[in-house]
Amino acid sequence: MLVLEVNDASASPKGYRFPKVVISHAVYLYHRLPISYRNVQELLFERGIDVSHETVRAWCVRFGPDLAEALRHRKPQQGRVWHLDEMRIVMGGVTLLTVASDQRAWRGAGRTATGNTL
Repeated sequence: MLVLEVNDASASPKGYRFPKVVISHAVYLYHRLPISYRNVQELLFERGIDVSHETVRAWCVRFGPDLAEALRHRKPQQGRVWHLDEMRIVMGGVTLLTVASDQRAWRGAGRTATGNTL
């Protein structure tokens, strides 16, 4: 999970009572799942964190754009399991033979008949 940028790992952002891990988790829950501020409040309460839904809203307004920016610039991760599909496609005299993908459907490079990467 992405965590807000603060110098010390256990430190709170300046002017905030809770550590950055808690704030990041609350903002992540709200933006990633189709739930309300009150539902995020309940999920945090189940983990022993007593915070109001209005505080969660303020965190989302303040730190939501930072989280979105970090997610946009994050490099896609490759999966551990790969599937190899062998197929023959002829396009303009070039024969394409294979296409690989991982469990997240991330496409790897295909290979031509000559072994050049597409």
